[in-house]
Amino acid sequence: MEISVCIYNVNNDEVELLQRFVAAVLFHADYRAKVLSCSTEAALRKVTTKYPYVDLLFLPATSFGIGFGEELRKTNRTTTIVFLADDDENVYRAFRSLPIAYLINPKEKQRLSGIVLRAASWVMSGKKIFCHESRTQILQLEYKDIDYFESEYRIVYIHRTDGTYETITAKLDEVEAMLPANIFCRCHKSYLVNLENIASVNKSEKTVLFRSGAKVFSSKAQYPSLIAALKGDVICETV
Repeated sequence: MEISVCIYNVNNDEVELLQRFVAAVLFHADYRAKVLSCSTEAALRKVTTKYPYVDLLFLPATSFGIGFGEELRKTNRTTTIVFLADDDENVYRAFRSLPIAYLINPKEKQRLSGIVLRAASWVMSGKKIFCHESRTQILQLEYKDIDYFESEYRIVYIHRTDGTYETITAKLDEVEAMLPANIFCRCHKSYLVNLENIASVNKSEKTVLFRSGAKVFSSKAQYPSLIAALKGDVICETV
């Protein structure tokens, strides 16, 4: 698996040095990596909004960089963000974007190297988290602990593998846009299911059974897409 890295900065000289340093650190740690640099906002948006998303993104802790991070998190919860700063002036606002680090004085090579390796390890570990922020809370759940999402009007119920559930105010379409299509699939206008937690599918009844014992229905329209997504993953199909 290759790690894709993007470094954004308006100072091209600094970007080139940082790009070479990050590439060298990852290479010597035996990571396969592709390290890109972006000098324009258009190029930055391309690598962060087009799937598959870039794995690791370095942003300056400026008004633009922090604002971009906040905007990005509305649709992309996959990319790991590292902010590079000269001081701690914007540290609190920066963490709204859920970065893995806020590094002051990135020219200190030892500290920067440690951050790069920690971020790479985070990416490669495959730690998958659904995160939703409201005015009152930040909810974080690992994908493996979620069986399915269920929508009812503007409320989405997040059904967990232990039989409990959380609720958030959102549309199911918005939730779906935040999740990887290779793990979560829409099987009904009201259900978004975790493919990795499915035990079996009943073809005649169009029902989806999870390993936890939970069960949901698939619509006729969405059933072919569900089966296509499950190919190679589903344990069994019951006729």
